[in-house]
Amino acid sequence: MTRAAILLAALVLLAGCAVLPQPSQGRAACDLLDTALDEGQQFAEAWYQQAGRVLAWCGSPHALERAERGACAARRFNDTSVVCP
Repeated sequence: MTRAAILLAALVLLAGCAVLPQPSQGRAACDLLDTALDEGQQFAEAWYQQAGRVLAWCGSPHALERAERGACAARRFNDTSVVCP
């Protein structure tokens, strides 16, 4: 191997180490859904339930409890007699 080829290979390897890792697409989707669960308003009850299950799979803390609060609020929006904890 020539000296130039060795230098080029070393530069390529060093450049690869300098690249900051990007979050995976799955992690980015989990983060987006987590934000929507926290900040969204007036989603359907089923949306909250499904989002909670997905976020629990993503490892989001207290996802099911947060989703249940949102689902209850959605039920209460449509039926004022519903009482949420």
